[in-house]
Amino acid sequence: MAFLKQAFAGPFQVPGALILYAAALILSSWLHYGVEHVLETEIWGAMPPAVENTLRLARDLAIVLLAALVMPIAFGMIGRDLARPLWKVGVPGEALRRFFSLWFLMNLLLITVSRVTGKLMEAESPAAGLTLGILIILYASYIIVGAGIMYHGRFGTEDLSKALAPFIREGGQTGLLILVALFTVLVALFTDIDVEDLSWLYHAPVAGVLSAVLECVIFSGAWIICMTSQETPDNDLDF
Repeated sequence: MAFLKQAFAGPFQVPGALILYAAALILSSWLHYGVEHVLETEIWGAMPPAVENTLRLARDLAIVLLAALVMPIAFGMIGRDLARPLWKVGVPGEALRRFFSLWFLMNLLLITVSRVTGKLMEAESPAAGLTLGILIILYASYIIVGAGIMYHGRFGTEDLSKALAPFIREGGQTGLLILVALFTVLVALFTDIDVEDLSWLYHAPVAGVLSAVLECVIFSGAWIICMTSQETPDNDLDF
């Protein structure tokens, strides 16, 4: 339990990173539910399906872009504090340059699988259960995987095995972290916010702050696992 205590303490040692991350999640939530509110209530009138799809696509890309801009910076701040003075990647400029594409691709994959799952569930397709399972696995693992890649220092397919090796080596701690991640997934998947009225304006920030804390804790825990694993003699991490 000392590991989890350290993981939960990590983000609060860098309040600026936590505030930045929470602000980004709140803005993303407002953007998501705001678009849904406009479309569901038809306050601008009924729109053709093509216009609705284009609006949702633009919304989703904006959310992915915002995440890709904020996650390298906020996570880099937390990681730099935890691994001081070993992790020497500069924040925010160098962290953004190195890891923007990492978080852009990961969030694009997440939101794509999420939208496909939603469509399949609406259609009551038998494939919906499979894609929902894939979505849960992705949500539970993507921050852990991203933390490993950031700690390794490079984003490339040839580096992936080295970046993920610490989580295999420290299997007990990884298992505990996955439980926290699964709880975070449940919070995200089963938080039902009504878009028919304007209650999403104050419900979304509450959910956003909770998710921000939990996701930063997951990153912090994954980072600590990488730090612990670095003490293993056969480790070959490159900073």
